[in-house]
Amino acid sequence: MAGYGESQEVEDGFMPNSDYAAEDAAAAAAEILKVSGQKKLDVLGWSWGTVTSSRFVARHPEMVKKLVLYAPIMVGLGAAEVKVPFNHNTWLHAAGDFQTTKDGAIDYTLVDPQVVAVFQSNCWRYDKDSSPNGGRRDLLVSAETPLIDPAAIRVPTLVIGGDKDPYLNLDSMRAAMSKLPSGSKLEIMPGAAHAMMMEKPYYKEFRQKVVEFLEH
Repeated sequence: MAGYGESQEVEDGFMPNSDYAAEDAAAAAAEILKVSGQKKLDVLGWSWGTVTSSRFVARHPEMVKKLVLYAPIMVGLGAAEVKVPFNHNTWLHAAGDFQTTKDGAIDYTLVDPQVVAVFQSNCWRYDKDSSPNGGRRDLLVSAETPLIDPAAIRVPTLVIGGDKDPYLNLDSMRAAMSKLPSGSKLEIMPGAAHAMMMEKPYYKEFRQKVVEFLEH
């Protein structure tokens, strides 16, 4: 996505919004298909990536075999004005996806400290202290605003998330299933949260569910 990681920097942080990022994903997918010789890709989106990947897949179903929406942001996270085009990143921000104890510290009974350190350091390495706010502005709208249109997705889709994830609207996830194509599946994992692919009690089950869906 433009403005993130090692991709080209952008002058306007509001420019790479969800729709722009979806077309970046399409361009990358087209190149991967060309180089690899594959006819279709499996696609996994996480968090905001579920918004961007679902829009990419809706527009370019010919490129995609199956879609995984992991921790999907189906609807807005709550209306808030995003005034600045770039977010000021911090180490604390990079740790915001992990479950915490009552005093607000990362719950290291659920995730290894080394895993947190590697995740945080790589967030800092690739995005440094600034990242575009176009996607954040898209997400910070009312909870009545749909961000993912399940009826527009035409490939089998796994919708997977944890019931401790503060960003998820579980009712919207359940409601999406009647609009998704045949072969789609819903998995809500008790106790898991936004970063369950790194949580010790859940990461193996999470990986197994994703792999089984993609392979069958």
